[in-house]
Amino acid sequence: MEYLTTLLLLGLLLDKQATTQTKPPAHVPTKQQQAAQDEETARTRILRAAKTAALVVRATTTVACPGGAPGDCIRTDTDIISQVRTLVDGTDIWEYFGQASATEADIFLEFEVRNSSTVSFNVRDADSNRILYSEFREVVSLDNDINRMIAHFLLGAPKRTEAEHEAFRKKKRCAATAARFTMVQAYYQDRLKDYNWKNTHTDDAVMNECEQHWKDFVCLKHGQGDYASNWNESRAEFQRKLKLEYEELEENEQEMKTIQSAAQADGCTLTQ
Repeated sequence: MEYLTTLLLLGLLLDKQATTQTKPPAHVPTKQQQAAQDEETARTRILRAAKTAALVVRATTTVACPGGAPGDCIRTDTDIISQVRTLVDGTDIWEYFGQASATEADIFLEFEVRNSSTVSFNVRDADSNRILYSEFREVVSLDNDINRMIAHFLLGAPKRTEAEHEAFRKKKRCAATAARFTMVQAYYQDRLKDYNWKNTHTDDAVMNECEQHWKDFVCLKHGQGDYASNWNESRAEFQRKLKLEYEELEENEQEMKTIQSAAQADGCTLTQ
């Protein structure tokens, strides 16, 4: 009995060794497979390191050439470009990347729309122009297509912590606040310059007001050196408008102060 048991155990051991020896070798990728894996690893590494992105939008429409010239001509479609930019800004893309100029960005988000019928989306490494992600669609509804393309790309985009998301959101808010402040400030400075000129050149300003309503010979009697009766009406109208301009300047000042307070509360820096 012991002899049979010994033989059985010996058989099981030999069978296990045979099984171990006949285990198939590990898979060795081909050169093409290895190259594809290396390329994917490089793309992932670049995307993971990318912190800033620049938006590049092109849109063209084929139209008949002017003057009856033969063939077709290509026209830049500024309306579509503006629409795509607005749609991209409405996605979550700027919670993953900080928006930057082309010379400062880590990657390019490149959209191209042709004849409002096709749209392509390429994400490129700004340093090498290597394509890191690509998608092409026939346009059915441009707003849906742009949103889906961004969503598909973000599925494989580098994961961000909540702190990083908030940092990108804050950068976006600060950029919007700075743009608004710059616009209001520029308008204020232009209006203030005009207001100050009218106060220091009153007669010339009243003459300009008069000429908006009357002809030259009504505003000033040539050769006599005195003004027509309508001059006083023009002066009254000038004073009325000047008062409105002053009130508008006060509103502009208050608006700038409000923006500055909001920027300070959000930790944003405004260039003045």
